[in-house]
Amino acid sequence: MGLESSSLYQCMAFALMKVGVGGDEEIMLEASSRGETMRVRTKTPSGEVGISAVGESYDELGEQFALACLHHLSIERLRAFHETPLKEAPPTVQRVK
Repeated sequence: MGLESSSLYQCMAFALMKVGVGGDEEIMLEASSRGETMRVRTKTPSGEVGISAVGESYDELGEQFALACLHHLSIERLRAFHETPLKEAPPTVQRVK
């Protein structure tokens, strides 16, 4: 199994979005464009907008969306994430000659 960078980036974006929005309810992603301007925003099932970002390119839109997600984090939530242990890679098996 090779590493698919586009799949990894997509999963990272959704994880960051979930962190920014918080809670366990379903998140809907809405995207729109007008001319060169693109907009992405998250909505709750009740229709409330959580995070919104605008950009003229995918790079700018992605950067603005990541910043918007981080702006929604509280110090308490960051502290809790800091204390969450990371998964470690399993030990590798070495061949014996």
